[in-house]
Amino acid sequence: MHIHRPILSAAWRLALSRKKLWIFGFFALLVFVGGEYQIINQSLSDSLGANIYDRLLASNSIPSELWPSLLSALSVDWATSLAVILLILLVGGLLFLVLWLSVKSQIALINWTKKDRLGETKEEISLWEAFTKKDGCFWRVLATSVFIEIAIFAASVFLSIPLIFLYFQDSLWAVATYTLFFLILIPTILSFSLLAKYAMAEIVLEKKGFTASIIKAWSLFKNNWLVSLEMALILFFINFTVSLITIFILTFIALPIMLTLMLFGLSAPLAILVLLSFLFLALVASFLMTFQTAAWTNLYLEIKDHSVVAKIERLLKSKPKKVKSSVKTKAAIVPKKIISKTVSKKTQSKAKKTNSKKNS
Repeated sequence: MHIHRPILSAAWRLALSRKKLWIFGFFALLVFVGGEYQIINQSLSDSLGANIYDRLLASNSIPSELWPSLLSALSVDWATSLAVILLILLVGGLLFLVLWLSVKSQIALINWTKKDRLGETKEEISLWEAFTKKDGCFWRVLATSVFIEIAIFAASVFLSIPLIFLYFQDSLWAVATYTLFFLILIPTILSFSLLAKYAMAEIVLEKKGFTASIIKAWSLFKNNWLVSLEMALILFFINFTVSLITIFILTFIALPIMLTLMLFGLSAPLAILVLLSFLFLALVASFLMTFQTAAWTNLYLEIKDHSVVAKIERLLKSKPKKVKSSVKTKAAIVPKKIISKTVSKKTQSKAKKTNSKKNS
């Protein structure tokens, strides 16, 4: 059966028809950047594929003098120390709030994808219920996300080891080692990332524990790894195409208008246009996150309930049948000439025998 087209069309329809889900997509995007694309982006460029926590923990985003300054401020007097402690607690609380909203949004997207598949989307989407409902999935989904981040970080560290040798010496061994690490670790991280998507769906929809969901997700991925890889490639192509179109619109439409406003010194319209550009980027990213989560959840539900065959596997199996049928048709056509010749010879021989009998 054709699996990718109905799954993608259902996810696209859900993302377009229920625009309120884009709010969940926006918050989920802050943490749940696709690991299967993030590891590729990190290996190519540090500026791509990172979420808000990657930015905050990056060495170039936090000044090196910040922590020594905070520690020295704690030893000034009790009022300053209290202010610094309150500031740290406030920042930590804000980060946890973003984390809470992100995980809850991911859970809401998975739940609403299943409701759409079952035709239960007539009810109105409640943001308050989605963010405050006690479903018992928060810490397990968060643990799965942390698992992905640790795997991606470990792969990045391993990939950076050959780069150190390349930096200090131009060695073929270093190039070969980097290529070997890339060929081994990239598929490994891709597998972990796809495994985590099924594990999250198992946790949210089946209410299983972290270990049980990982075991079940591994069983699904092992039996459907080719279908999962095809889906990852298709989604990467769709995300890449939409991103190119977005960049084209901003570069050739918004940017010339911004430059014109700057030349004429119109600061107020310029600020509004910049704000609209950021809003447009946020809407596109939120839509893609909603669409991508819905696609993976639909794929999980499909391979969980039915036996599916990958597109590549179907193509490879269909070719031999065509060859055999062509051989059979040729074999059926060729003997007609031979049969006609043999029949004519038999009739001639019978005619000669009858004539010889008459003469006798």
